Amino acid sequence: MKLFSQVSYWTKITALSIGLISLSLTAFFSTVVVSLTEFAFKYMNPNVDADQDIYIFIIKLTLILFIAFLFFISFSLLCNLHVKFYNFINSIINTEKLYKTIVTDPLTSKTNFSKFVFITATSYAIILHLIYLIFGNIYDDGAGSLDESMAEYISSFLLIISSIILLVSILMLKNVSAPNKDKRIIRTCLSILSLMFLFVFMEEFSWGQQIFQWETTGTLNEINFQKETNLHNVIQPLLKFMYPLGGIGLFFILLLLWFFPRGKEHFWLNLLTPHISLIYLVFFMACVSFDGLLLSELFELLFYPFLLLYSIRILVCILYPSTKRESV
Repeated sequence: MKLFSQVSYWTKITALSIGLISLSLTAFFSTVVVSLTEFAFKYMNPNVDADQDIYIFIIKLTLILFIAFLFFISFSLLCNLHVKFYNFINSIINTEKLYKTIVTDPLTSKTNFSKFVFITATSYAIILHLIYLIFGNIYDDGAGSLDESMAEYISSFLLIISSIILLVSILMLKNVSAPNKDKRIIRTCLSILSLMFLFVFMEEFSWGQQIFQWETTGTLNEINFQKETNLHNVIQPLLKFMYPLGGIGLFFILLLLWFFPRGKEHFWLNLLTPHISLIYLVFFMACVSFDGLLLSELFELLFYPFLLLYSIRILVCILYPSTKRESV
């Protein structure tokens, strides 16, 4: 009883509510399984040729694990185990310092910008993956190939927006108080990135072929795996290696820059390095890239918003520099 008396009122209410949900799911287990099975076969499009008993078994097992998880959460809250777990984690990792690192950016005076980026990027990644896990192929509308999906077109336009933002950043860089050497490096890198974004954007639309519908002819028609006017489909067999290399490689490089920083005094390096608020989005990109071409479209739906947020952050840091940095 002494242990329960240490638990706050709202924690008890939360624990009991979660406990009631787990008990309700247990009591109506068969009914819930039937409802989930009907939903799965109606909306999630499982392979109807496969043994349906396997799907039902997976649904039952998942529901059992979910009920057990809810019960564990309820028990942990009532016994204050979550506080002990938090204290244990805090003894190993300085969670307060980590939180400040993620939600603050020393290069800009906009104190809430990094928090906004973290919430936006993380929420987007989680929602996109939940949609994929629940409904499977989120691009297939039954009307054509994946390349023709509206989602991909919209995400591709983020590239041209990012390119424009970087060009604006280059123009506004003259107002920033920084060494001329740093400015030259920043201008060069942003110019290259802007051109790369524009190039990838044009590649996504086959340099206008998908809009104007011209025929691919000559050598390009012979060597292009999708008979389109672009270069990335020429090296399509290599893309299954390039996606994992890019996604996983980017993740580990950024981890090194974030947690083992070098050259903190260099303004150009701090500005050009993606902020740690994008860590969750980068992590999901790395996970998706494991499947190479199988999830390439999902990777792009994560990668292009990453580039947009990255570009916006650079512009924000240039337009609204930190007063602390300027005073140094």
